[in-house]
Amino acid sequence: MENMTRNDALVEMFLRNKPTLDMLGQTFNISKQRVSKILRSRGISIVKGLPSAVQDAIFTYAKQHAVDRASAVFHVSSTTVYTIFRRHGIQYSEVHPRKKLQNEAAAMWSLYQQGMTQAEIAQRYGKKSPTTVSHIFHRYGYLPIPERTVRRKNKRSLLTT
Repeated sequence: MENMTRNDALVEMFLRNKPTLDMLGQTFNISKQRVSKILRSRGISIVKGLPSAVQDAIFTYAKQHAVDRASAVFHVSSTTVYTIFRRHGIQYSEVHPRKKLQNEAAAMWSLYQQGMTQAEIAQRYGKKSPTTVSHIFHRYGYLPIPERTVRRKNKRSLLTT
């Protein structure tokens, strides 16, 4: 380790500690772009600062599980997971987020028709509020009719819609 060059030390530190490109740049007093160039010249593939070994792990995991789950486990965005798939030569369009949401909307609508409230559906699917479920229904053409009591402005009578 005595005759190690700066670039060798940088690569070794990157592979051992998995720091960000910014951290490496600050350690060696160079820019993160230079760090990226050095790593690429040594055959280390970078996707948003991810070494190729991590990319391979994400790829393997996402093939067996959903992209959303892989992105949550590895703390990367689903776009990064899709990029890794493209780099491995696989188009992952069959599980496009919109298609997934459309399938989820159909499942939600089925639960709604079985008598579940929008609040219960929101909680089950991890949505922020029942309003989110309502927006999803409207976006995909499911038009729920909320049962509620509406008070008129003159407050004389109550109407049920």
